Amino acid sequence: MANAIDGIISNLNTTEIVEAMIASERYQVDHLTNRQTEATNQLTTYNAISALVVALQSSIAPLLQSSTFTASTLSVSDPTALSATASDAVAPGSYTLSVDALATNHQLASQGFADPTDALGIGTVQIAVGTGSTHTITLDSTNNTLTGLKNAINGAGIGVTASIIHDGTGANAYRLLLTSNETGTANAIRVTTSLSGGTAPDFANASFDTVEKSALATGTSVIALGASASYTGSANKTYSFTVAGSGTQTIGSGTITINWTDGTNSGSIEVADADTEVTLTGTGADGLTLTFGAGTLAAGDAFAVQTFAPLVQAATNAQVSLGSTIGGGSPVTITSASNTITDLINGITVELKAVTTSPVTITTALDKDGIKSAIQNMLGRYSDVMGAIDKQNSYNAETEQAGILLGDSFLLSLQSGLRAPLSGALQDLNLSLKTLRSVGISTADNGYMGLVDPSALFEQLDTDPAAVKALFTDSGISDNALITFLGAGTNAVESTAGYDVNITQAATRMVLRGAEISDPSVVPLTVTADANAFKLKVDGITSQTLTLTEKDYQSGAELAAAIQTRITADPNVGNRGVTVEWIDLGDTGYLSFTSGSYGSASTITVQAPTANSALGILGLGNGGTAIVGQDVAGTINGEAATGSGRILTGNADNRTTAGVSLEVKLEQADLVGGAEAKVTFTRGFAARLNRVATAIARSVDGSIARRTKGIQAQIDDLRDQIEDQEERLAVRRAKLYERFVELERVLGEFQSQQQFLTQQLSQLSANLTSMTSGARG
Repeated sequence: MANAIDGIISNLNTTEIVEAMIASERYQVDHLTNRQTEATNQLTTYNAISALVVALQSSIAPLLQSSTFTASTLSVSDPTALSATASDAVAPGSYTLSVDALATNHQLASQGFADPTDALGIGTVQIAVGTGSTHTITLDSTNNTLTGLKNAINGAGIGVTASIIHDGTGANAYRLLLTSNETGTANAIRVTTSLSGGTAPDFANASFDTVEKSALATGTSVIALGASASYTGSANKTYSFTVAGSGTQTIGSGTITINWTDGTNSGSIEVADADTEVTLTGTGADGLTLTFGAGTLAAGDAFAVQTFAPLVQAATNAQVSLGSTIGGGSPVTITSASNTITDLINGITVELKAVTTSPVTITTALDKDGIKSAIQNMLGRYSDVMGAIDKQNSYNAETEQAGILLGDSFLLSLQSGLRAPLSGALQDLNLSLKTLRSVGISTADNGYMGLVDPSALFEQLDTDPAAVKALFTDSGISDNALITFLGAGTNAVESTAGYDVNITQAATRMVLRGAEISDPSVVPLTVTADANAFKLKVDGITSQTLTLTEKDYQSGAELAAAIQTRITADPNVGNRGVTVEWIDLGDTGYLSFTSGSYGSASTITVQAPTANSALGILGLGNGGTAIVGQDVAGTINGEAATGSGRILTGNADNRTTAGVSLEVKLEQADLVGGAEAKVTFTRGFAARLNRVATAIARSVDGSIARRTKGIQAQIDDLRDQIEDQEERLAVRRAKLYERFVELERVLGEFQSQQQFLTQQLSQLSANLTSMTSGARG
């Protein structure tokens, strides 16, 4: 203890006395500390309740989504044959399918080469997929090999994958395999080669490979293809030959029989003379002839001839039968370029896996258990909040323990505010359900709201799922079919009378117009290899090179249709909804490209490829003239709103329509100058509870945040007061010690004086005694 000193002279316990005096004076500090502890406990408690309200908000979120009330369960009777997934909204039902055929990728293989580095020649290889653009691959001295061509194709991004395969034979075992990236007959590969100075890969003609002797053959005769050998078959197969008879046989000395088979068919040939063409006959012969050089053939010697057929796998469409023949039914046959079928059953994507021998059943139903789980989760989190509030506002007479916030009026108002949204009826809801009790929600055993009768919920979901959805979510109705209510922000105000929607600008799409060119019906437009390509960039996505067929186009409509076909087939922008038109102006006209998206973010531009640009002859040499898309504009309930494409949303600071979102499909000609629609808006129970919970739990300006800011300010003020009081007591303690030190000093002086006086008196007494004794003597 600073300055602590016990009484040396006074024999007082100075430290004990000082601390006792300080303790008697620090009651104010203790009082402030108790108040600080109480406030800190209140702050901690409110923060815990706030966390529970945030958890409640999270549990409410799924019940604000339409997808929760439209999600489906789906089962497939034979998942090895097909799989199926459902979108958010699928009508309940049962569907019978038979998979008759799977879609396949087109595959072509070249003839064999001895090595991947063999020279292919110099020039071009042109590849197209279906009716798509033709892509030119240029081979020069740096890449004119099988490997070089493979890499060039794969790097071009043309919808074809190239690979080199090894067929396991001894000679010419390397073949270039081309595979279309997409399945279906519309994605067949077309290849044209124009190479010189090497062996060009042939993807069109079947052929025989060289004769390969077995490593164990001992005959000396050189066996080769006959001069007239020309493969007339269409299968990749191997002819296997075995010399019959016994021992070593000399060609020209009698007839030598050789048996053959192609794995399916078989026969025999007879060799009588050297260097004479021998022709295979019968089924499977397919134009194969052989010659045998002078020498010998040994019985049992074997040799083989492999065939090269370009078509490895045909491009085929999938075929599915929907329905059953039971009871005289006649299934509907559907074809698809892909094994993934999205438009067979509305809302269901089917992935075909195998051809079936018996029908497969797909069963869909509303995911009622998912809806029940979402509701129970919200009510459980609601009970957590209400239970926590009750605990803090209670008193246990047995333990004499009170909740930290007992009697806190703010806490009571918080609880009342949370209770109100789930009470009563939605009187303004224009649907059959108006109370939570109608779906089995009422007071549960724990005293709070709970789903006490799930069967009532399931019954209503079977009867009117839209009404159940409206009981929980925001609902809006527009009296104009071209204006649809999408949702609303938490600050939007309900209106059963309806908000007037006044549209001043309908959303439009971006249009790109080319310059005027001669009408092809007057002067045919000739597309040549030197000017046949262009690229399109749509909403930031660039197409592959779009190549037009080289021909004379006889009309603007024909030209526009050809361009449209190339755009639609493009894997990058084909799904962007771009439409192409020829605008006829008489002897002239122009091409018009219209975006599939609406608003100012909608963009279309044309780009020249690296070579063979067709922009000039199409009137697009200067990039065309852009007419930018317009966002929808207007007001909701007379309040400002912001448009993005076709979506109009009330501004965040609006008094009544903050966050109200509408989809407006009106065209400019549909605008009437006044209100185009009246939209009513009602909140369901979950939406109302979410609004209250949000107001409570907002981190900056929520009601709990404002409350805890006040408590924190109180804690900070108490801390400052405690620190001030502690400083005062420290000064008081120091002064008390100084006084006791002074007391000891004074007592010390008194003691010294006493000793001096005692000595003096003693000496005086001695002197007096001496004087008295002398006088007597």
